Amino acid sequence: MNNQQSYFTNHNRASRFPWSIYHKPLLNSLEKFLRNFNHAKNKKILVIGPGDLQELDLLLHYGFKPSLLDIDERTLENLKKLHPNSIENFYHVDEKFNGYPEDEKFDAVYAKEVIEHITESHSFFCKVKSTLRPDGRIWLSTPNYGFFLLPLLEKTILELIARLSGFSRKDIHPNKFNQKKMLETLQNEGFKEVKIEVTFASLALCGTGKI
Repeated sequence: MNNQQSYFTNHNRASRFPWSIYHKPLLNSLEKFLRNFNHAKNKKILVIGPGDLQELDLLLHYGFKPSLLDIDERTLENLKKLHPNSIENFYHVDEKFNGYPEDEKFDAVYAKEVIEHITESHSFFCKVKSTLRPDGRIWLSTPNYGFFLLPLLEKTILELIARLSGFSRKDIHPNKFNQKKMLETLQNEGFKEVKIEVTFASLALCGTGKI
């Protein structure tokens, strides 16, 4: 399996059992976040690390105009082909966070399963805040490394599945969060009304806040 095939195979698993045990609660949490906005149409939202954007119908249902941002051009090119009329803008960024929109401001930003991949999260959050309008809100999720079984699962079952699919999970998450670290990180970055939700079976964390 070549790199591109394995990359998208990993994304496409999210909606299938047993991976849905992890990912379905994330979508439920995201929907609650989207539902809390006003009912006006054409609200602007920036999706960081969209993957296969399985939540696109949710975004459109709640009146959001999504723009997508990713470090991997394959993701953006794939979604351009799949949804040419549903996405407002596409932003390709590099590892130094160059390429974030400078003139656009968004009502909301969300990053599903992104921050655990970013070693230097302060620069990331500075960029996120710069894209938000006053009172703009953020939603993000990450694996819950406060759950004692997660490191064991990653080194055994999940690593075996990854190897069979043509890649490895080793060092894939350099920035590991538990509930306390996630709360303190968002507060220290200047977000207000921060809330951290622990999902089903304590597998993941979902955090929200506003500027």
